[in-house]
Amino acid sequence: MPSTDVEEFRRVVASAKHIVVLAGAGLSAASGIPTFRGPSGLWKTNDALRLVTPAAWREDPSRIWRWANYRREMISKASPNAAHRALALLSLPSVRSRLGYAADADFTLVTQNIDELSTRALDALLYPQSGFQLLLTETSPEEISAEINEAKARVLEMHGRVWDVVCTRFECQHKERNYDVPVCAALAESADISAGNALPRDETTTNAAAEVIADSVPQSPLAALHSSIRAPPPLRRTGLRPPTPPPPIPLEELPRCNRCGSLVRPGEVWFGEAAMDMDEIFARVNDADLCIVVGTSATIHPAAKFAATVKERGGKVAVFNLERTKGDDASDFLFLGPCEKLLPEALGIPTEVIRPREAASSVYSLSI
Repeated sequence: MPSTDVEEFRRVVASAKHIVVLAGAGLSAASGIPTFRGPSGLWKTNDALRLVTPAAWREDPSRIWRWANYRREMISKASPNAAHRALALLSLPSVRSRLGYAADADFTLVTQNIDELSTRALDALLYPQSGFQLLLTETSPEEISAEINEAKARVLEMHGRVWDVVCTRFECQHKERNYDVPVCAALAESADISAGNALPRDETTTNAAAEVIADSVPQSPLAALHSSIRAPPPLRRTGLRPPTPPPPIPLEELPRCNRCGSLVRPGEVWFGEAAMDMDEIFARVNDADLCIVVGTSATIHPAAKFAATVKERGGKVAVFNLERTKGDDASDFLFLGPCEKLLPEALGIPTEVIRPREAASSVYSLSI
């Protein structure tokens, strides 16, 4: 059975030379961003096959942009929580040294999240008013800035970022960061997708039909995600009509490429597409002697391989999650509960250090 011994966990962290953290939606749950597969997950009211697949984009780009705009608006209001801040601190050599961990250890954060909160937590370390400075008193601002920049380069966002937009014109494919909410005027009055109002539901849709659709998708490194996607159950015939979806937005009114004027799509990785930075991710995982899993079941490929690979190579695996999931018994450490509470405690980061800095909450004010 996995251990819950905090002191032993800290000794393992202190001896580790190559640390890889695998983060999932549970890391950002305390920031107000719903998970997709939990009890109140977004898939409960929306059919993934109609929102985040290449086929869904070809069917109706305006529906996908409405969904993307809803998530951009939700994420724009979120701030890094204590778990994000704990990982940001752990990624800095000077802080690791102050905490009794190896300053010369490699640290890589592989995140499945598209919210950019992990890099924003690093940006917040630059503010001298924050509690973080209690661990950085012996480090010059120039050294802190250099460490932060290096740490940000080691944040690998395998599913992309919600703020990226990519040109769909093959000859262009320009990619850029866009923090506008809404992205264009036509999305200013987008529907409340969280209530299921933007998607029509076919009363004949069944779970079996969804399985057939999912199985028809070509295999890719993320194809295993489809095995856990199910359509919502058929609507009960109560005499009430389902919400009427808004009419499609004309293509010419959807977001356009700043370089060539063609239609752009959200830059996140969709189901059926290859994850990003996989060569570097696998290289880091193969070298790791400690894998810390935070807020994810880690059962979906390719992420499902990471902890197992570290374990097979003689490394240690620690899991921080809200509840027990499949495969946890194979880990060396298991800490169940809110990640924002357990992770800082397990790493030995004082509460006064991990407290948030309200003035740095906006995505529009963060820069280096």
